[in-house]
Amino acid sequence: MWVLGLSAAPDPGLAELRLTVTEVRHHQGFIYGGLFREGDAFPKSEGRWRFTRAEAGPGNQVLLVFSNIPPGTYAIGFFQDLDGNRIHDRGFLTVPKEPFGFYRHQKPRFREPDFRDCCFELKAGITNAVSPMQEWGK
Repeated sequence: MWVLGLSAAPDPGLAELRLTVTEVRHHQGFIYGGLFREGDAFPKSEGRWRFTRAEAGPGNQVLLVFSNIPPGTYAIGFFQDLDGNRIHDRGFLTVPKEPFGFYRHQKPRFREPDFRDCCFELKAGITNAVSPMQEWGK
């Protein structure tokens, strides 16, 4: 497992979210994760409130860490940048060309999820979560 970096325990009253992205099939590039609040432009990466990234390595898991987050309601979207251009490439009809995922969301069908599909309550302290990487049509 590859880790973005070591972090100290979160400040009292704040949260740290550690999301393990599983089923990573491509061992290249970076996985970018965006943390969104209600009202942000979820799931558009330019609408994210906070972001982090981790390099994909030889294993099939990558850890994304969001630190010093106020407790509240959030959603997470992530993608793997295979070509190094730092954006989630899309093709015809905006179908994703690169792997992606959303915490607490099943495989999308004909539309991107909205905030309510993926939101969760984050409490103070350290929270560990797991979500699989997906590829459109696979």
